[in-house]
Amino acid sequence: MKTRDLLRLVLENLNRLRFRAAFSAVGVVIGTTAVVVLIALGMGLYESSMASVSASVGSMNEITVLPGATIRALAGSSGFGAGNEGVIHLAFLEEMRRRPDVLAVTPRVSLTSGALTMRQLLLSANPVGVDPASIRGMGWTVQKGALTLGRGSALLGSKTLESFVDPRRHETVAFPAEDLIGQSLTLTVTRITDEGKEQTRTVRLRIAGVLTERGGQDDYAFFLPLSEAESLNQWVSGRQINRAREGYEQASIVPRSSEESLAIETQLLTRGFYAISAGTYIKAFNMIFLMIQAVLGGVGGIALLVAGVGIANTLTMAIYERTREIGLMKALGASNRAVMFIFLGEAGAIGFLGGLGGVLLGLLLSGAANILYGLYLQSQGAASAPGAATSITAVPLWLPIAAVLFATVVGVLSGLYPAQRAARLEPVVALKYE
Repeated sequence: MKTRDLLRLVLENLNRLRFRAAFSAVGVVIGTTAVVVLIALGMGLYESSMASVSASVGSMNEITVLPGATIRALAGSSGFGAGNEGVIHLAFLEEMRRRPDVLAVTPRVSLTSGALTMRQLLLSANPVGVDPASIRGMGWTVQKGALTLGRGSALLGSKTLESFVDPRRHETVAFPAEDLIGQSLTLTVTRITDEGKEQTRTVRLRIAGVLTERGGQDDYAFFLPLSEAESLNQWVSGRQINRAREGYEQASIVPRSSEESLAIETQLLTRGFYAISAGTYIKAFNMIFLMIQAVLGGVGGIALLVAGVGIANTLTMAIYERTREIGLMKALGASNRAVMFIFLGEAGAIGFLGGLGGVLLGLLLSGAANILYGLYLQSQGAASAPGAATSITAVPLWLPIAAVLFATVVGVLSGLYPAQRAARLEPVVALKYE
């Protein structure tokens, strides 16, 4: 028999068994819908988590390094690191700068106290001292102004434009970036003397530039030269800080590539430092969500396999009803292969049509879930929060295609036993069957 004749027989048989085939296809529709919706839900959770990570940890390659003593204090362990290992002292920073796989290194010094004002407005920002020679290697760019950090100058993170507060009216004031370039900020630090008296020191800083949004805490920071931050901290503490011996509380290292980032992190951890980057978070999230996707996809796959049992049952019953027809076909010269093709074609068609219907229903339910989620966010006023997800499901292009193919394969596999059974029928016995 020609392939065209076999396909025609498949369509005619499905039309003749349309009600029974439709009921079998409904099971495939439900299973495929479960696969699409559950995997889309897992993908939505993954994308929203990735957005939150990117918004909170910043640059992908930048490694944040903390001394081992800090981690020991937090973990309450005395076995982390030993001797001078895990101390961010000057020799360590110089060693990192000399590495060919490192682009930039800078310690980060936060002010122990400080208030920022501009024209009677308070600026809610984190003052951080960084090495001016390293900022270009850090990958920073400016949306307005110049990427320079000299004595008496400062750089603003992108989110600080919305962080000015008018204390008289108790309201937030936002500025365009271009309006702040060249403006003067007053940084006031306070200390308590041994006699219990309060002393203040004021430093005027000119805004040299506003940084492009990078994600993470740097967008909310106010950067000044490392030497000035060090000087202010020493004045507040009333003592000289020996960085060669005591080290810094934090440093940033920018490798040349994300592949080198993992190797550097591993080396730092073995030396007693705490080192982490956005890539570390993302690797952890990938592992977690790979397991979540496997579980969710497995639940939907089980529903689809149950539907496959229904297809097998439908075709097995069809063999009993069409035994004489099969015998007549074989008596007229139809091969075992042709008979198998007919039954496998019917099973595959049921799986394909059910998969197609399940994909359409799954896309509809996913879209409806996103609309309801969006309405919920609007009612809670959370839609505009940094890193907030605007949808709860995400359907990648491969998912509908893979779901239809999977449903078709399940249908074909479900038809293997009935097809083999039909192909093994002897023509003489089949023709005598009542």
